[in-house]
Amino acid sequence: VDSGATEDLLSRCRNVLNRYISVHEKNSERNAGVLALVADRVLESLTDASASLDAKTLSLVMNAYIACNQPKTALEAFEGAVGLKADGSPGSSRTSLTGNKSRGGIVPSLLGLNLFTVTDVIRAHAALGDSFAARRVLAAIEGTYTTINGVQSHYWGDDLKADTKCYNSVLAAVVNSNDMKAAEEIFEEMSQPDRRVSGRPKKNLVTYNTMIGGYARSGKREDAFDLFKVMSKAGFKPDKVTVTALIKAVINDYDFDTARNLLKDMRKAGIGADVVTYNTVIRALCGRLRWFEAKELVAEMEANGVNPDGKTYGLLMNGLLKLNKPGPCLTLFESACADQRTAGLMENVQLYTTAITASASLGDSDRAFELVSRMNFAGVKPNMKTLTALMGACISDDKYRNALDVYNKMKTPDGYAKSLAIRGYCGVDDFETALEMIQSDDLSGKETIASYNYMIGCALNKKDFKTACNAMDNLLRRGFVPPKSTLAIIVKTLGLFQKKTIVSAEVTTKDNSTFKFLLGILDAFDQRKLELSGQFYAAILAEGARMGGMEKRIASLIVQVRTDASARGVNVEEPGADLKLTRQVSWAELVQNYAELKDVLSEISLPLVRVQVNERDIRQVLFSERGVSYNQRRVAKVKQSRETSIR
Repeated sequence: VDSGATEDLLSRCRNVLNRYISVHEKNSERNAGVLALVADRVLESLTDASASLDAKTLSLVMNAYIACNQPKTALEAFEGAVGLKADGSPGSSRTSLTGNKSRGGIVPSLLGLNLFTVTDVIRAHAALGDSFAARRVLAAIEGTYTTINGVQSHYWGDDLKADTKCYNSVLAAVVNSNDMKAAEEIFEEMSQPDRRVSGRPKKNLVTYNTMIGGYARSGKREDAFDLFKVMSKAGFKPDKVTVTALIKAVINDYDFDTARNLLKDMRKAGIGADVVTYNTVIRALCGRLRWFEAKELVAEMEANGVNPDGKTYGLLMNGLLKLNKPGPCLTLFESACADQRTAGLMENVQLYTTAITASASLGDSDRAFELVSRMNFAGVKPNMKTLTALMGACISDDKYRNALDVYNKMKTPDGYAKSLAIRGYCGVDDFETALEMIQSDDLSGKETIASYNYMIGCALNKKDFKTACNAMDNLLRRGFVPPKSTLAIIVKTLGLFQKKTIVSAEVTTKDNSTFKFLLGILDAFDQRKLELSGQFYAAILAEGARMGGMEKRIASLIVQVRTDASARGVNVEEPGADLKLTRQVSWAELVQNYAELKDVLSEISLPLVRVQVNERDIRQVLFSERGVSYNQRRVAKVKQSRETSIR
């Protein structure tokens, strides 16, 4: 392609990009990725023509990707167009931009390298949270050959000289990574705004606002206000960004009175607070469960001519969910949808997802499916969180197969979606599939334990002790330590502290499967030398006392071999070599063969029961132990026989 045709093609590409950028709505769900698609088509046209990008065109392409939250693609476009590594390190880039034609492709050229494209590179790194690469690019511009995070910077030529905007972009990247020490170093490198001649770019209002915002985010309230005073002395008047940053600093201390005073000071100073400023305070109020104050602030915001946006409604709806008020949350959503002034704001995937989550809390899966249908009709595409919220609604409504249908339609389900699918399989009694899914590597540790807990609780609720035992054995075999929540679920599901004592007439028909299951847990914990919670230990004793007879006698033996794992300064002897000469009997074996073993209890060795008793459990433990105690003379005789055997 000759130079004239190339320039004409570049000019037309710039016109297309400028036209779409000028009408791009950042917060629009429907048009979120349109700019990126336009940039893709532009690059395809240029690659098919084997053209080189000039700096203006490259900057527009990169800005299109950054506006669509695709900073990585923007960096790839830079590397393919310029031929340099976008992280500022030495060497040529291996990224190439090829077209549909076999010989097509962007021809790398330094024509695309200027201060604007370099600043776009830094902004892309800031969006990715890579402050090291942003600082390395700055070093490549200045030619300092600085080693940052173990990688030396390159030199990108004498034609580049960093300006204030470039430094501010690097400063923003460092602040976003919460590295305030490095941010302070960059801030000090910039010259004072009143200095006429300087080799460094001068600080401006954006510079101060970035640092004040960084201090606010780091919880350094005093530093934020001190820098604000320095900024004022330098002759800069605060704008809404400045005051918003100061408000963030005070609400981190939950100082809402000062935050409201700052809002009043803004109005007095003629600084127009925008929706971002108000949302900052509303978010903090909802986070502290002060929802009605947040609602009053929304009314005040509207009275001052600032209309709430989708994020405002999202904060209010989530605040109601935190207060466990899913009904009012849905009412707020529906009233906003019915209002012509706010109906457009509600066409948002986050708000629909929150409404579906509220439906899940109410156990109303029909309402959740209706909301998904409305989403699709409005052109709002459900995301992963939406579908998992829909699964949660089905599970809370006991419609497990519907939840599994939703799961099976997901292309790449995340760990949380899989944990919900596990609940669905448990709900349809497919415990085998549920256990296979739990053993996958896609679940986090927290999700894995929660899934085991749900499966054990679900199995026990159906009196399926074999499945519950298999789940517990699998959990222990994989090296997990069952937390107190696992034992608490067993106690709660079996209702061990709520059952009534069996009367003598029922003794012949009593079912001790629950007690056998609990003894199996004792054996499993002993094999791993794990501690029981005081509550679980007391629950076993309570079950033994409730059943009476053999179970009560075994429970009394559990008391005798109990060791207090919470004791300090007490040396509890583990079974020694002499004890190994006696017969080792597990708790499960004891209950199975009690008729045979009851007369030779002094000749057998039972597993130790390790118990962690905290202050809240002491009373319950003592009460349960008293419930299985026998005549003290008889207990002493058993203990004496046991001690003789040990010797």
